[in-house]
Amino acid sequence: MVKIDAELTVRPSESELTTNMDYEDKNEADYEAEALEKAYTLAVENFKGDDPILKICQEFPELKDQTDRDVALDIIERDTELR
Repeated sequence: MVKIDAELTVRPSESELTTNMDYEDKNEADYEAEALEKAYTLAVENFKGDDPILKICQEFPELKDQTDRDVALDIIERDTELR
């Protein structure tokens, strides 16, 4: 059995590194953003086949000739009748 005697001194800290939670939160947020970007990149790179948005657009005469996915989405968002 070992007995240890110690004295602990506690002082208030004004250091940004020890008192501000932004450092820990920022590191975690950066890690999550990086992981999300990697997952998205892998999903895009591994996707094989037709774009599902453009494939659905082929069924509507208004969007049949559309080849740009972003433009098709914009048209769908603005045109409530088409939606």
